[in-house]
Amino acid sequence: MSYCHIRYLVSDMANRYGLDLIFSFVIKVKADAL
Repeated sequence: MSYCHIRYLVSDMANRYGLDLIFSFVIKVKADAL
């Protein structure tokens, strides 16, 4: 999966569920990665 494809999916999810959910998900992933 390419970076552009991921960006498209993220923006699509943001439009559906709201940016707050996306940011909390990203923070969770970054926390798990660290």
